[in-house]
Amino acid sequence: MENVRFTERLAAERPQGHVRDKAVREEARPAGRLLVRKSGTEPVIRIMGEGDNEKLVREVVREVVQLIRDASA
Repeated sequence: MENVRFTERLAAERPQGHVRDKAVREEARPAGRLLVRKSGTEPVIRIMGEGDNEKLVREVVREVVQLIRDASA
């Protein structure tokens, strides 16, 4: 799980779709899930991933974190 602070303009962004597509292409049958959501109490986007392939999960979570950071720059 990762938390990333964001600016208000990111509230409507949905970077998880791009990463989910990438994960599906790289592994024919990914077994896991990725949840990207805005916190209801603070300006933070929470990225939670779990799955059978720990390396892929970590890679996908890192990519989502980077997408959010790039979008808020």
